[in-house]
Amino acid sequence: MPRQLIVAEPHGFCAGVRRAVATVGAVLAAHPGETIYVFNEIVHNRAVVDGFRRRGVKFVYDLDEVPEGAVLIFSAHGVSSAVEAAAAARRLRVVDATCPLVTALHRQARALAEAGKQVVLIGHPEHPEVIGTLGRLPESAAKLVADTPESAAGLPAVSGGAVVLTQTTLNERAITPVLDALRKRFGRDLALANRHCYATENRQNAVRMLAARCGRILVIGSEHSSNSRELCAVAEAAGCPASLIDSPSDIDFTALDKVETLGLYAGASAPPELFDATLKLLAEHGFERAETVCAAEEKQDFPMPAV
Repeated sequence: MPRQLIVAEPHGFCAGVRRAVATVGAVLAAHPGETIYVFNEIVHNRAVVDGFRRRGVKFVYDLDEVPEGAVLIFSAHGVSSAVEAAAAARRLRVVDATCPLVTALHRQARALAEAGKQVVLIGHPEHPEVIGTLGRLPESAAKLVADTPESAAGLPAVSGGAVVLTQTTLNERAITPVLDALRKRFGRDLALANRHCYATENRQNAVRMLAARCGRILVIGSEHSSNSRELCAVAEAAGCPASLIDSPSDIDFTALDKVETLGLYAGASAPPELFDATLKLLAEHGFERAETVCAAEEKQDFPMPAV
């Protein structure tokens, strides 16, 4: 049975992830012999994080784990104002690798709150980006977040104007039912005040293109990566089964026995070497790269922070 492989562009690292990963490498080079600390995982990918651990980087979730005066990198997902203040109090040498698009979301959320608007955030409450964004609001502001219609329906009533912001990695499929529930809860025509990032939109469109051509899609990305999980959800919503794999070794080839056309994709936090290794293994099992489809051309690049 002839078997072919279709890939889509753009895939893999977005500009924000590329900047964050490069930042850790630059800090390691600039501070030889020092232990480098990162608050949260620099990006949500096991291979990337494990690679830096092997180079001596320590990932922490509490600043008490960081010695005073040490070098600390903020992850691509950003941090709250309280974490920034605590880092300053401990005289940590901070390098901020927050994605500039997340930084823009932080500023927008705070500006809206300071203008008297009640910010309601659609996102996963446990996600670092959401925690950091809510942590940018004034202390007096209610921290309202919902990721399901049920959680939206349970939010407390608000007085005055309300605006809705979203976690950058969510798609319309995830946002729309929650936004509809928020409109019912607050009895008003709430509108989104931001859009998810360009890279999220491009990658989800690329997966939709694959879904229209393939019998199954493999998405390279870690389970705790929100953008990678959303890509699988986009494929499923488009009618194409999708599997999330952390590495080529996770591929279940028995599940691919009857697949004639396979799509291969990589989430925004998946490194290129994993994509290349997966291509090689699939070729060994008869899936030869036959075609590349393109959803968008990405030229975005972000300047590096000072290290």
